[in-house]
Amino acid sequence: AVPGYTTRIIAAPTLNDNGTEDNTSDDYYEVTITNTQETTTFEVDKAWVNADGSTTVKTTSTNTKTGQVTVTETTKKADGSKEVVKTVTNKDGSGSITETETAKDGSRESTETKIEAGGKVSEISATSTSADEKKTTTTNYGVNSKNSSKLTISAIATNEKTVKISGTIVAGGTKYWVTKIAANAMKGNKTVTKVIIGKGITSIGKKAFSGDKKLKSITVSGSIKSIGNNAFKGIAKKAVIKVDTGSKSTYKKIKKLINKSGIASTVKVKMK
Repeated sequence: AVPGYTTRIIAAPTLNDNGTEDNTSDDYYEVTITNTQETTTFEVDKAWVNADGSTTVKTTSTNTKTGQVTVTETTKKADGSKEVVKTVTNKDGSGSITETETAKDGSRESTETKIEAGGKVSEISATSTSADEKKTTTTNYGVNSKNSSKLTISAIATNEKTVKISGTIVAGGTKYWVTKIAANAMKGNKTVTKVIIGKGITSIGKKAFSGDKKLKSITVSGSIKSIGNNAFKGIAKKAVIKVDTGSKSTYKKIKKLINKSGIASTVKVKMK
């Protein structure tokens, strides 16, 4: 025992007749460790083995002074990858949900959903990190005030060469539709050479990619309805912008928007 802490074991897993652990049972390990000095309780709610061979541990940490509750669920898979879901809930209902998937090679994909008091999602961020920690891309999203299922990309920070902007994202167990790229979202980036803007994104804000001097390949979908002033001003002079649509009329409309977006006369616009 550690001074200042108390420990209580509540349950243990069910065993089969031959003495092995019954992985199909809902029984679990449950341990409570209470820090009597800081009035913080650390509890291992459940630890179990899943049918696919992965193991899951769920822990809950409660600060009895502030009322903040942190629940962390960690699943280690048979292939060496790992998933961690961390939920923080404050006394007023505000908090966050952070989900991290770590691949076998050490690369990571994570999302953080920030929640206001009352349960309303205020913003979301998504980060991808290479195994060697040298390459990262972080995308910040704002929530549409009129439709909480729609997001606007407010900023993209990256040192990658290729950026793929999807029209959907799943965060906090909810699927969202990404419809807009805000003004100045990736302005002045020094590394990106290729950007792929996915289906469903309808608007690109002014100066969104302005000054991205190395950007030489851009693909936009046929869902684009508006492109702000100087959105592509200052990209590579010999850049190629492709419009991914099977409709010639849609291509012509989007091409007009692109030609008014500040591109140099040497930039080519093509139908993909």
